[in-house]
Amino acid sequence: VRMARIVKIFRLTMMKDLRLMMRGLIAGVWTLALAFVLLFTVIYVIAGTATIALDTRKLAEIGLHAYFYNIPTTMFTAFRCFTGDCVNDQGHSLTSVLSREFG
Repeated sequence: VRMARIVKIFRLTMMKDLRLMMRGLIAGVWTLALAFVLLFTVIYVIAGTATIALDTRKLAEIGLHAYFYNIPTTMFTAFRCFTGDCVNDQGHSLTSVLSREFG
């Protein structure tokens, strides 16, 4: 009888810690999901603005039409610029080319 009580107490203590760990995991995943939603929203707004605002004829003349021709590709270009790979196929910086052509 004593041994059964010790096992029961030990099991409840372990389950309490396990429940606490699971709550922490769920809270962490929720926070990470909200961070991804925020990043996606910011990149979507930037991509939509860039797709609408940049002149497609001028982009074709300077060879950047492939990076800005629709929202998904512009989102990928914006994500690349956020992560530090903001260059075109020739290795020139997209920000410097865009600022030189569009001001």
